[in-house]
Amino acid sequence: MDKDEHVKEVYAHFGLAVYYAQVLEFALTHALVYTKLVPEQAQGKCRQEHWVGAYGAFMDQQFSRTLGEMIRRLRKVTNVPEGLESLLAEALARRNWLVHGYFRERAEDYE
Repeated sequence: MDKDEHVKEVYAHFGLAVYYAQVLEFALTHALVYTKLVPEQAQGKCRQEHWVGAYGAFMDQQFSRTLGEMIRRLRKVTNVPEGLESLLAEALARRNWLVHGYFRERAEDYE
């Protein structure tokens, strides 16, 4: 495989890995909807118009957070099983390395 093809393949795999990290972020956001937002809103027995607004604002707020912040928030509102806790910690470490370190550590390979 020539260098150009190798670089294309690396970028394709990088993109897929980052996509999966975002899928995890979206899943955590939905977990927070069910463990934090729904219980809070259920207490007030709110109308549909209020719920739609609260849901949209909550989702926007979650999507502005880092993956690490989302994991910490989930821990605060629910009991995260130990096995899941270790998987989330590993996912966070791998995601951070991928996004912040992968190309920096390999810069010479892509010049």
